[in-house]
Amino acid sequence: MRDGRVRALRGIVVPLVTPLRPDESLDEQGLERVIRHVLEGGVHGVFMNSTTGEGLCLSEEQRRRALEVALQSVDGRVPVLANVAGTSLRNALRELRQAVEIGADAVVAHPPFFYPINDQREILDFYRRLAEESPLPVFIYNLPMVVGTGISPSVLSELLEYERIVGIKDSSADFVYLTRLIELKRRRPDFRIFIGKSHLWAAGIWSGADGGLDGVSNVAPRLCVELFEALERGELERAVELQRRVNEVWKLYECRSFLAAVKMAVSKLGLCGPTVSSPILGLSPEEEGYVESVLRRSGLLELQANEREERR
Repeated sequence: MRDGRVRALRGIVVPLVTPLRPDESLDEQGLERVIRHVLEGGVHGVFMNSTTGEGLCLSEEQRRRALEVALQSVDGRVPVLANVAGTSLRNALRELRQAVEIGADAVVAHPPFFYPINDQREILDFYRRLAEESPLPVFIYNLPMVVGTGISPSVLSELLEYERIVGIKDSSADFVYLTRLIELKRRRPDFRIFIGKSHLWAAGIWSGADGGLDGVSNVAPRLCVELFEALERGELERAVELQRRVNEVWKLYECRSFLAAVKMAVSKLGLCGPTVSSPILGLSPEEEGYVESVLRRSGLLELQANEREERR
């Protein structure tokens, strides 16, 4: 049943921020508030310990506990995906087994990094072994900005043969590449394509992708869901307007650290503190003011205040 729900997953999946206290310990109550915020916004899935979630900066115990808290808080309402980010196949398989043990619904794995990929066959072998050994559905994570190389369409074409590999998060920001993924999907309609750059959501989902997976959905989950639903209903004019509004929220990323900017935005919404993992710099006072101006222009501060008033 869990497998089927993941394979049917479409819509907005949130790469959830990981709230930290000033001493960088995990803020479990903050995490619960953020999860409640995105679920009330109608999101379709949650992705834990991702790039936006600072997964690679957290200790193994923090990653484990964050996933446990997420599963408890979500309580089966939407699928919970766990990041696998090992720098070798052995380490990735260890992280995969931990995700299985804790109870994740699926894993999202990017290729090993640090040592440069010498040949696309290394990527092929990595995902082949994950698919063969994973009891959970596996999403590929195309993240060339971090890994240093993208995943070629020819490798993806071969990986479509593995039933355990159910989809991809593409953060290449390359629309031509995205269209090639959509073409591959013709061979396997159940293969899910999630777009990691929100600027491309309207065009990409309209063209055949299955949803969006970007950090802006921590800040404006309802807006992101409304964009997806407008596309589902074929309301292109409304989708274009909603895409414009999503792009306005994305201007948070123009700060020197997108992680600190998203954390500050979530903090301004009253959900958790703005602390990021060292040595990532927090925002300057000028940048903090900029984040608040983005939230005000987008109407998000007023919306959050109204929602808090309604709960009283």
